[in-house]
Parts: sequence; structure tokens; C-alpha cells
Amino acid sequence: MGMILRLQIKKAAVKMEASHYKRMEEEKIGHAEETLEVFEELMYQKEIETSARVPSIGLQTKAFGIGSTYQSQ
Repeated sequence: MGMILRLQIKKAAVKMEASHYKRMEEEKIGHAEETLEVFEELMYQKEIETSARVPSIGLQTKAFGIGSTYQSQ
């Protein structure tokens, strides 16, 4: 009977430890997802800035008589 009790206690401890690690990994995943969202937002903002600059660069090169270095596809 004592051996069964010890095994049940050990099993409960292992379950608790597994639950702890699972919770930690879920928190890491949540943090990674938040970081990715921030990164994607920054990339989007940079794309908007770049797309706003490209037409003005084309106008500047035409104004200075420089051949267009930007080619639209």
C-alpha cells in the first residue's frame, strides 16, 4: 500500500511540473506572437513610408534630368 501511495505522490508531482512547464511555454509563445505583431506593424509602416517616397524620388530625378532609376512592374 505504501508503494502505491508513493507512486501516486510522484505522479502528482510530475503532473504539476509538466503543467508548470506547459504554462511557461504558452507564455513564451504569447510573447513571441506579440513581438511578431509589433514587427509586422513596423514593417507595414516602413512599406508605407517607402511607397510614399518612391514617387517623389521619380519626380526629383526627372526635375534634375537624371534617368529614372525606379522601374515600376
